[in-house]
Amino acid sequence: MKRISILAAALLAAGPALSADLIAVYREATLQDAAYASAKAQYIAAQERLPQGRALLLPNVNFGAGTNYNDVDTAFENSAFVSGRRDFYDYNYGVTVSQPIYRSQNTAIYEQSNIQVRQAQTQLNIAA
Repeated sequence: MKRISILAAALLAAGPALSADLIAVYREATLQDAAYASAKAQYIAAQERLPQGRALLLPNVNFGAGTNYNDVDTAFENSAFVSGRRDFYDYNYGVTVSQPIYRSQNTAIYEQSNIQVRQAQTQLNIAA
C-alpha cells in the first residue's frame, strides 16, 4: 500500500511535466507529419499564384535605352558635299506601356488562383 501511494504521488507530481512534454510531442509530430507538410507546401505554393494571376491584369511597362558610336569616313568626288572623317555618338531611349482592355483568359487565371488558395487552405485545415 505504501508503494502505491508513493507511485501515485510521483505521478501527480510529474503531471505538469508530462503535459508540457505532450505539447512538445504534439508539435514535433506536426512537424514530422508528411500529410501536414505536404498541405502546408501546397498552401504556400497556391499563395504565390495570387500575385502571378493579378500581374496579368496590371499594365505592362518596358523601358529600353541604347547608345551607338558612329565612325563615318566619306569621300565625294563632287565638291558640293564635304568629304572627310566624322565620329559621333547616337543615344536613344524609350518607354512602352501597354494595358489590355479585356482578356478573359487573364481574368479566368486570376479567379482560378483564388479558388486554388481556398482549396489549399481547406486542405491545410483538414491536415491540421
